[in-house]
Amino acid sequence: MHTLQRNDQKPQISTTASGLDGVPADLEASIRHAGVKLTQAAGVLLRLPQDIIAQAAVIFMRFWLGSEGGSLTVHASKASSVSQYQAWKP
Repeated sequence: MHTLQRNDQKPQISTTASGLDGVPADLEASIRHAGVKLTQAAGVLLRLPQDIIAQAAVIFMRFWLGSEGGSLTVHASKASSVSQYQAWKP
């Protein structure tokens, strides 16, 4: 679903909660990348189906995006395990 934005608004993906908390964009991107790798590795070790691992990675990334998402200063330690749980639960 595509939403229209006014010209004076920033795109949602460019304003993240971590960015608003002062985390540099390059550091945030590298932490998100490492978090997805961790999520994938945990899924493999748990012998989860590939589609569940992919869903967990998407949940992990969606959590961080947007100004209403999680902040790396607060939630980084638990987001990977929670995304695995969210993707796996019935």
